[in-house]
Amino acid sequence: MTDNLYLNVGMLHDFSHDKSLVLQRARRGVKALGLEWGDLVSRNRRGHIADTRHIVSKYLRDHGFRYQEIAHALARTNHTTSCYSVRRANELLSIDRKFSNDYKKFINA
Repeated sequence: MTDNLYLNVGMLHDFSHDKSLVLQRARRGVKALGLEWGDLVSRNRRGHIADTRHIVSKYLRDHGFRYQEIAHALARTNHTTSCYSVRRANELLSIDRKFSNDYKKFINA
């Protein structure tokens, strides 16, 4: 502990506990969309599976995961895939109604 508030903020909160809960919620959301977690971590590039992978990436990023952590959670080799996935999810939310409905279903699971 130091006298500097900005240096102490990271010490006041344990992020590891929260991240495990976020991953549990993400798994529950994937089930609500009719898929299994194994479908996401596979190398399958079919549309509905890729869209769900984008949704999970955005959800994890919005809840404090770094790109490398997202890549690790989804069994990807590096963080650039996660960067693209989050960017693509943001694009699809603004233009694709089905994707938006799936995202809402995922969030509400």
